[in-house]
Amino acid sequence: MAGQSVTIGVDGDGQYGTVMGGEIASGLTNVNGQFTTIFTTGTLVGHVGVRADLYYDQGSGSEVVQSAHQEIILGIILYLPTIPK
Repeated sequence: MAGQSVTIGVDGDGQYGTVMGGEIASGLTNVNGQFTTIFTTGTLVGHVGVRADLYYDQGSGSEVVQSAHQEIILGIILYLPTIPK
């Protein structure tokens, strides 16, 4: 649904990363009901939580009507064994 208020936040005071240059990005959904932001990695590696909230105003002020939380793994490097010829 277009024009819905959305907030996306990142845990960790910006040390793990930011959205749109800060810890929180807010805006409205587009005609396809989507809201897009850019995540930029910070200085730490590990697990960072990202939360998205969808707001709706039923006449008494905006309230969260749907929420999602996702963990992102940053800085994990997979080393594969080498096989000598």
